Amino acid sequence: MNGKEISIRAAIKEDLLPLSDLILKFEREFGGIIEPNYEPTLIQRKHAESRYLNFMGNLGDQILIAELGEGNIVGYMMFNHNRSTAQLLEIYVKPTFRGNGIGGRLVLQLEQLVRPRGASALEAQIHPGSHIHQQALLSGWKEALWEEEGSSQELITISRRLV
Repeated sequence: MNGKEISIRAAIKEDLLPLSDLILKFEREFGGIIEPNYEPTLIQRKHAESRYLNFMGNLGDQILIAELGEGNIVGYMMFNHNRSTAQLLEIYVKPTFRGNGIGGRLVLQLEQLVRPRGASALEAQIHPGSHIHQQALLSGWKEALWEEEGSSQELITISRRLV
């Protein structure tokens, strides 16, 4: 990837503006709006920043980012760790960087972060038939030891035991 290595790290406050762009792109894709050249307005960015600052509380513990070089955020993962389970809330990789294992590396970093804190499982919920569901199927989540825990018309819950 242009001779630069992808690094995974906890997000810091200075990441908020570029991170808000990715979060807005995730929300549009999740809603079925695929626009490769979409650029959020400053008002949309500020709204995303304030919304996620309120959510994050302890920023570094709840968002991991994938970065190409310094300052070029190409993906992120939001999660919530509650005692024995870490729940993956959002994961997004820029379309031009998909298929390079970045999402898998984010999940592995999450495992390494929460296992010493007592987590014994990862969990995620996916909307059946959504773009995210299709990406999960294509990325081989079943082959990566994720198990379907339950499903309804609205959500599929998958989990992975940490060993």
